[in-house]
This record gives sequence, C-alpha cells and structure tokens, in this order.
Amino acid sequence: MGGNVIKFPQGAGLMRHTKKNHEELHEERGRQAGRVLASSRTRLSWEDRTSIARRLHDEIVRSGIKPGDIAAAARLGNGTKELNKLAMKADKDPKKAQLLAYPDRYYDVMKALARLTRQNVHLVVDRLTVGTSVHPTRAEQLSDVEKTMRALELLGARVDKELGLFEQYRQTFFSKREFIRRGDLRNWPFYPFDEHDMPKAPTLAELKLTKKALKALGFGSAEPSTILLKDIDKDLFDESMCEYINERLEQYQDQLEWWSKLRDGYFSFWNGDQDDYAQCIEIEALAFLPHVYVGMVFDWSAWGVSNDESAIRRYRQEALEVADQVPEIALADDTGEPRMRLPSNPDFYACDHTWLILYPDRRLTTLVPVLVQTDDCIGSHMVRCTVSKLIELQSAGYITDTPMSGYERLVQIIGERMPDGEYALVDSWLKTGRNLRFNPYLRVAEQSYEARKSRDEMFTGGRNDENG
Repeated sequence: MGGNVIKFPQGAGLMRHTKKNHEELHEERGRQAGRVLASSRTRLSWEDRTSIARRLHDEIVRSGIKPGDIAAAARLGNGTKELNKLAMKADKDPKKAQLLAYPDRYYDVMKALARLTRQNVHLVVDRLTVGTSVHPTRAEQLSDVEKTMRALELLGARVDKELGLFEQYRQTFFSKREFIRRGDLRNWPFYPFDEHDMPKAPTLAELKLTKKALKALGFGSAEPSTILLKDIDKDLFDESMCEYINERLEQYQDQLEWWSKLRDGYFSFWNGDQDDYAQCIEIEALAFLPHVYVGMVFDWSAWGVSNDESAIRRYRQEALEVADQVPEIALADDTGEPRMRLPSNPDFYACDHTWLILYPDRRLTTLVPVLVQTDDCIGSHMVRCTVSKLIELQSAGYITDTPMSGYERLVQIIGERMPDGEYALVDSWLKTGRNLRFNPYLRVAEQSYEARKSRDEMFTGGRNDENG
C-alpha cells in the first residue's frame, strides 16, 4: 500500500529522533507477559484469573469463532467444558465458574485465538493481561485508569444518544463500501488509495527477459505483458528465477486478499489489521469527526529518551516554542463544509499533536474513544483508548509550562465543567459531532436521497406536471 504512505517535509529540531512504533512497544510487553504465563509455576490469584477470563471471553465473542474450534486449537482435554473455566462472562461469579489457576492454560487459549484470527500473539497477550501480575505494567495503576476509561465511555454514550453518531457512522460504512466496489479511490477518513494499490496479476514482462531469452524459452514473439506468471511452466527457469516467481505469486495472492477485505468494508474505519491501531488518517478529516484537541503529548519511551532527563527537557523546550501553533477547525458554515486550518510550521507533524475523538470500533458494534496523533515518522495515526493505552499515557509527557503526564491531561479534560455544569468534553463532542453528517460519503448519500424524493413527488401529488 505504498500509495498511502505520506512523507512529510523535513524540518529542524524536533524532527531529529527515532521512534519505536506502537506495535513494537506493545509486542514487547506481550512477549514478557507470555513468558511468565508459559513458565510460571505459581498459581494465578483470583483477581488475575477473573480479569484474564473476562477479557478472554469478550475477545472470543468478538472473534466470532466457535468455542469448540478454539478449545480444539488450544488442545484442551475437556474441550469447551475446560474453556468455560478459562473464559467467562463479566456477570458470572469466578469461584462458581471454577476458574483454573494454571497460567499456561490461559496462554494456550490466547495462542490458539491469535492463530485462528491471524493476530500477533504478543499483542493479544498484552491486551488480555494488562494490569495483572503477569504483565510488566504495575497492577496498582489499574484502578484509577479503569475509572477514567469508564468515564470516557459514559460521556461518549451521552453524545451518541443525542446526535445518533453510531447510526451515522453505520450509514457512512455502507456508502463507503459501495463506492469502493464501484472503483472509487477515496478512502476517507484516510489518505486516498493510489492506482498502484490495486492488485494486478504479475506477467512475464516483470522478468525483463531479452527477446533472445524469450525465444529460447519458447515464447517466440508473444508480448510478455500478456503472459501471466501463473500460467508459465516454472521448469523452464533456474532455481533463483523460480523462487522469484513463487514469491511474486504469493505477493499477488496477499494483495488479492487485502483488496477483497477492502471491498467488503474491513478497512472502512480501521486502516489495517489491528483492532486498536491504524495509520494514515488524514488530519483534515477531523473537521468531520467528533473531537477535542488534547495538546502535544510525547511518548518518551517511543522517542527513546524515557530515562534521559536532559533530552526530555530539550524536547520539551523545543515543543513549547511552537505550542501556540495548533490547528483550528471551523464548524460547518452555511455551505455545510467544515474546514481544518493547519499551521504552516514545517515541524507541525513532528510535535505529536493529539486529539480525542469518538469513533466506531473495528467490528462496527459501538462507539469508542480514540486518540489521533500526528507523527513525522509513520504519518498521522490513531489508537483506541484502552486500559493499556491509558497506562502508557501515564509515562508520556503533555507539553505545557507545568510538567504534566498525558494521562493527567486526559483526566483534566474529562473533569472540566462548563459554567452551566455540563462537562466541557461533552460540549466539544456535541459541537464537532454535528459535522459528521457532512462527511464525503453521507453528503453524496443525502444528495441521492433528495433526488429520489424529488422524483417521487410526481407520484404522490406533491408535483404532477403531467396533470398540469
């Protein structure tokens, strides 16, 4: 998907750093937790069993895979009967469910689930064990974080109830899927697709053989671009060329699978295979999304300076110099066209500007709080707010005159009140959420609806030119 990768102009100061990406950080934590689960001879506490079992149950339900298939893949001796002692609903009593205490059995189910859903097993383990004693994150951090997570969900539900955002997102999904099936390359709210993203069957022309070689192989004067690699007898080529042909055909199959997912709407709201992370979101698209600006939030561990106080001070000072250059989003005017005004500062994308938005989850089942952030290395991206992400923000820095963590800034935003007592976050999400109906797909759908409505008035008595 090379056409979606945006390279931003190189500036000075803040641009000089190397970041670990989101996936690498969580993968390492999951790998550590997996090692503990696989090798520990210590029985899990009831608290850990309960936490993991409830999350495991939710993960299995979301996957859509039959419990029997998961039990078989995990090689559970008693099948689903044993699985029910490793995964349970949130409203069940863990002791009545007789949850097992052996950490390796939970790990077996996590590995099986990851294989069946084609997910990275370490990311699955990270997500399911965060806050427990087997995870590198401290458990005592969890209580306050869970309150923050719940507060975000409750405020989001209030906004959705008033504006009907989820239904608008659902309509957007169906419209977008239909447009893509018709060949539309727009990919809102992500960067547009490139023609090169569309899979093209590899041909003999890719081998760049001379006319003499083509003739010797029996292709005569045939045009190489009309001969598909899949139809070629690979025995005609040496080992290295056969290896290249096989790799190219496998790549093509991957592209076909990706394109099939695209046409089915799999990438409509999350541009990638992860459930909680997506790259290449257009910052301009925020003009249509319910959002609030958080500020510049630097993940010092990703910058590789978490233990270097002098480096953190230097980066903070550089960021403070441009702290007033933040994007402005105009609400919809009379033309129904909200706009995003971006600063001209060349270092804008390096400043980790962050927004909190309301957005659909991967499976389009509910609205969830999501962080959108600029990034000069991998492009702007979004991360679902989970307990794991909120804990991560506790060690991130919010750029302001008074040192504050990214997590503290988020709590500050959640707790802020308007003069009338309303939560400021709700007010911001309500104001900006009204722009969602003007997004590119819903606008076209609305125009189509109005055209049909006008047409049908001829048959309902509203306008009947035939009868005068």
